[in-house]
Amino acid sequence: MFYRLQVLAQYLLPKYFLSRVFGYLANKKLSHMTSLFIRWFSKRYRVDLSAAVISDIADFKTFNDFFTRKLKPSLRPIAVGNDIIVHPADGTLSCFGKIVDGTLFQAKGKTYSLKALLGGNELDSSALEAGCYATTYLAPRDYHRVHMPYDGKLEKMIFVPGQFFSVSPQMAQSIDNLFAKNERAVCFFS
Repeated sequence: MFYRLQVLAQYLLPKYFLSRVFGYLANKKLSHMTSLFIRWFSKRYRVDLSAAVISDIADFKTFNDFFTRKLKPSLRPIAVGNDIIVHPADGTLSCFGKIVDGTLFQAKGKTYSLKALLGGNELDSSALEAGCYATTYLAPRDYHRVHMPYDGKLEKMIFVPGQFFSVSPQMAQSIDNLFAKNERAVCFFS
């Protein structure tokens, strides 16, 4: 029952408004309140700050500074070589595979359209047909920076407006076309 209420809340809550409010607050310097919230968040989501450059909660000026914290450089050595692709983020590789008939898997039994994911552009989606995809889920406790997994040049970027659904594994299994419904930036690299 509780699970169904969580899914229903994803549709009923004013997500755009809440996102703007939390985004505003996340960038505010609220000193003691910021530290209290970071302490609560760290405990709730089991955040390991020993891996961060800044490990004392009191040293974060804003929640956003904490959320996008830098890691100690020695903790994530990057493999070197021309035939290597490095995982771009701390997180869980939740889905990967080949794109078949313009379709990608979202979660168990759930698929979504490559064309919809890319903002509806037929030319962009047909260029990637028969390619591969990978979906990485960043949990609240994860280091929230994404890195380029191989050398490349940004050729084009498209902003696709959309919803603000949670992308937790539970919501990915419950909300059809979740990744194609959410607001996103699509980046094309050569």
